[in-house]
Amino acid sequence: MPRERDQMWEYAEEDGSRARCKFCGATYAGGISLLKYHWAQIKIRDVAICSSVLEFVKNIAVASVREMERKGSKKKAKTSDYIMKSSSSSFPSGDSTQAGSSPHSTSSLKGQPTITSMVKKKEKEVVDLLIMKSIIMNNLPFNLLRSDEFKEELVAIANHGPGHVPPSSETAITKLLGTLKEQVEEYIEEVKMSWTKTGCTLMSNIWTDGKNCPHINLLVASPKGVIFLKSECCVGKVKDASYVANFISSGIEEVGPENVVQVVADNGSNYVAAVDLMRVHTKGRDLQRPAVTRFATYFLCLRSILKQEEGLRYMVPSPDWRNLNQAKSDEGREVT
Repeated sequence: MPRERDQMWEYAEEDGSRARCKFCGATYAGGISLLKYHWAQIKIRDVAICSSVLEFVKNIAVASVREMERKGSKKKAKTSDYIMKSSSSSFPSGDSTQAGSSPHSTSSLKGQPTITSMVKKKEKEVVDLLIMKSIIMNNLPFNLLRSDEFKEELVAIANHGPGHVPPSSETAITKLLGTLKEQVEEYIEEVKMSWTKTGCTLMSNIWTDGKNCPHINLLVASPKGVIFLKSECCVGKVKDASYVANFISSGIEEVGPENVVQVVADNGSNYVAAVDLMRVHTKGRDLQRPAVTRFATYFLCLRSILKQEEGLRYMVPSPDWRNLNQAKSDEGREVT
């Protein structure tokens, strides 16, 4: 059966016993093999680098050179194995100098880059350029390259091997998006379950979107992770200390007061006023909160309340206190 003609002859012409490059006119003896190195822009022997080759032809040539190197390595390994077997039967045991190659044959090649390493380096450059082109053409931020998820994606594609085809937009929107949603919901449940063991921190801030619409956000942080709890549009609302305090207090009720260790907010005047509402009436002193496993802290908590009794008595009749939703509840009226 005749040998199938190499597809890369499409970019070359036969010139007697030599092969001519259609891009730059360079000719080389030995068929199409040397032209592949020429197109792949890999320097070998007297083969020059083609500066006129098309990008996609260069990529094909790089892959073809790599395949030739792979087959050549297997062939050399079989030949070397045959020579060693023949040598062991022809020479006395222990006469390694006669049976083996010259002692300088290996050391003379040390430090020189192999063709395979050069091909892999060239292939990496091609892949890196394609990644950059994808980022630029889709107007993606460059810090995407710092993303662990992006790196995991590239590793997964490389491990999958050649021929990987990305999912269609229809599959991404229907099947894959639903699967990711389920994974996120499972993650959120795991984080919430950890709050009873480690406690959590509420984080809040007010920001303005591109349409000049203000929003107030509330996030929950714990050693297990950070999750977004809720957000509220502030249009038409007075974003004063009472409003901020009520919003944060509602988040505390959702998370569970027994799970909240602290509240972290920005340095806006309304946030500062909301956090300092109690401190105004207690002259800057905080109430000590009882711990779960320390019996003595209950007495310390009661003692701190007695110390601040006068300030607290002035606080509960104040308009700021009466405007809080918590003050209108049964527990709030009991505290008042």
